[in-house]
Amino acid sequence: GLCIQCQHVECNDDYCRAVCDPSFSARRRQFSAGRAGFTGGSADSRASFRPEDNYEVGGPISADIQILPRPQTINFGVQSDQTFLAGDSFVLAPEAVATSGLAVDYVSLDSGICSVSGIVVTMNAPGNCIVQASQGGDNTWEPAVAVNQTVTLATTVQASSIPALPLRLLALLSLLVAGTAVLVLKEKNT
Repeated sequence: GLCIQCQHVECNDDYCRAVCDPSFSARRRQFSAGRAGFTGGSADSRASFRPEDNYEVGGPISADIQILPRPQTINFGVQSDQTFLAGDSFVLAPEAVATSGLAVDYVSLDSGICSVSGIVVTMNAPGNCIVQASQGGDNTWEPAVAVNQTVTLATTVQASSIPALPLRLLALLSLLVAGTAVLVLKEKNT
C-alpha cells in the first residue's frame, strides 16, 4: 500500500493537528490508521491507503487528534498503629506509589488528631489518624482516585498516671481493715 507521511504536526494542551499530503485522494478507499503513540503532548501517527478502483489527485489531508490522558492508580499499603505521644512524629511506611511514577501528596483528614508534612506525620491527639494519598495528574496522566489509610494513635496506661491516694485516706482504710479483722476474730471466739 501507499503510505502517507504527515508533514506538519501542531500540538497544544488539548489536541494535535496533523497535516498530511498523500498527493492523491480516492473516491473509494479503505483507510487504516497505524497505531498512534502519544507522549508528553506530541503525536506520532501514520496512515495508509489500500489502492482500489479509481483515484484522483487531491490536496492535503488534515486530522485533529485529541490526546487523552492515561489513567493511573495509587498503591498505599497498610500503616502500623502508633503509641500516642503528643507532638511526636513518625514516617509513613510504606509510602504510596502512583502507577504513573509521579509524586504522591499526603494530607490528614482530621488535623486535630494528626498533621502531615511530606511523609512525616505529627501526632496531635489520640484517635484514628486518617492519611489520604492523592496524585493530581498532568498533561499525560489523569488524576488518580485518592486512597486513605488509618493509623490508630493509642495511649497506654502508665503507673505514674494513676492518682495517688492521700495519706489520711490510706490510714483510715487501714484502720477499717484492722477493725474489721478484730471484730471477725471476736465473733469466732465467742
